[in-house]
Amino acid sequence: MLNVNYQYLLSPLNIRGTIFPNRVFKNTDSRTESDISVRIADRCGFPYTKDHVDQISEQEILKIPEIYAEEAFRVMKEGYQIGVVSGMTGTFLGDFISPSANHRTDHWGGSLENRMRLGLCIIEKIREAAGDGLLIEFRISGAEFISDGYTAEEGIEIAKQLDKKADILYVAAGTDPEKDVFLRNYPSMGILHGCNLRLAGGVRQNVSIPVATAGGLDDLRMMNDIIAAGKADILYSDVLTAHGDAFR
Repeated sequence: MLNVNYQYLLSPLNIRGTIFPNRVFKNTDSRTESDISVRIADRCGFPYTKDHVDQISEQEILKIPEIYAEEAFRVMKEGYQIGVVSGMTGTFLGDFISPSANHRTDHWGGSLENRMRLGLCIIEKIREAAGDGLLIEFRISGAEFISDGYTAEEGIEIAKQLDKKADILYVAAGTDPEKDVFLRNYPSMGILHGCNLRLAGGVRQNVSIPVATAGGLDDLRMMNDIIAAGKADILYSDVLTAHGDAFR
């Protein structure tokens, strides 16, 4: 692993604490100082269908970690410092982890160990390709909040399997199209501030790597208090995206 100061690396706007913009992914050809992170899966072009987890063949599954590794090496050479692997509900990889979407009966489904197999293979292949040159932020839903999904307790078990394999764990709730779940990641003004802190805090107590979270974080004093209290290590906030110049 890189011997880095996370507080420095993850504070591109040079403010106290590990708080940085929610939209840090490169969308144009121009570089900005917040372009330190890239979501690898968005560059891999995976087709997404409702039943893709159950329908995809093992031969196709085995190609996926290699695709991630190729993209990880490429983004590292482009100068990115963090590769984001999203295993949240509603994403290609997240549906492998979720019992609500993964109904396979082979060693890629069923038990939590089997459902985590692909995510862990992806991390392993990224390490082989990028070595210590790219930090891995792995994103999970701390709980799915749907009837046939996993609970906060199983979310902690998922995090434990990723501990010391990824460099950063990002914890929020699912991005499932169901409105109540969707709003936990994209909260309106009526949603509780810091709505995912309980999930992130539960994970943080059980892992040794930095834990990030987002969701209703729009008050800088509250965010500094969260960092100071050790409830999370890294916070993402659209406040800094919208008003970043004010904090330089």
